[in-house]
Amino acid sequence: MTEQEQLAKLYHNCRQLGLSVDPHVAAVAIRAVGDYSGIRSNYITASTNAMLEYMRGYAGMVSSRNVMKKAMVEAFADGFETGFMETSGGDTYEPEREDTDYLAAKMDAEMGYIDALFVSLKEIVSGATIEDPVTDADIVSEADSRAAMYAKTLDGVYGQGKLRGKKNIMLKFDGPDGNENCDTCKRLKAGLAHRAKWWVSHELIPTPGNEQFICGCYRCEHQLFDKDGNVWAGNLE
Repeated sequence: MTEQEQLAKLYHNCRQLGLSVDPHVAAVAIRAVGDYSGIRSNYITASTNAMLEYMRGYAGMVSSRNVMKKAMVEAFADGFETGFMETSGGDTYEPEREDTDYLAAKMDAEMGYIDALFVSLKEIVSGATIEDPVTDADIVSEADSRAAMYAKTLDGVYGQGKLRGKKNIMLKFDGPDGNENCDTCKRLKAGLAHRAKWWVSHELIPTPGNEQFICGCYRCEHQLFDKDGNVWAGNLE
């Protein structure tokens, strides 16, 4: 294990125990975790495996559900902090109270969604019959599609971190309409650029499940761009 990996592991342990970490040390540790693509990939793998283990009968529902919850907490924290440090440009990790409150609330809400997920997976497995079996291909397909959906929620957390790390940058709502372009999307796309903190405070960051959008951002592909065309939040696929 490299020194960077050791530092990242130590930081994760301190975070899990609720111990305070020096802002300078935290910044170095967060950067040692790696880029967002790795965080996202690890979360997809962990959540997919948790679902497969349960649906294949290798593990109980409670243990599999807890494995996915643990992976979610780590991915949400890593994703948010990585996004924050990418844009803040400083040598310290010092989010405001409203930023950490957002992350805690998001994790709490996702716990409930994971509970509901495993209830639905149980219904799929228990509903299998000889005439209508659930094949392993069905199980893999279900796990893959669900993991992709949960990864999009992680994308939103990462985007929140980026916007909260540089709250005064001007961002414009734009991008492909995708399969659905609701009135909320049309209004924002035709509108002006706003500071990142405006998008945060109005809860208008395009993320699947965002109830501020008529379409819920489930099928559109909109994003927030800066003046140079860089993507700050929204669809990352």
